[in-house]
Amino acid sequence: MVRFEGAKNIFGSLVVTTKTGIPVKIVFVRNRNKKSECLYLLSTDVSLSDAEIVRIYGNIWQVMPISA
Repeated sequence: MVRFEGAKNIFGSLVVTTKTGIPVKIVFVRNRNKKSECLYLLSTDVSLSDAEIVRIYGNIWQVMPISA
């Protein structure tokens, strides 16, 4: 499971538009398990804050089974 804690792990975000015209917010987050890696979280709700997107992803990953 990947966990995110605090704003210090959020590098920033960027809103882009897909080829089909859908705005998407990309949040850049430090991977706690491999600190040299960055994770990219995407949301189509560009009104959400970076921290809220990270929180939502964290909740999803807590309940999703991880298969090797």
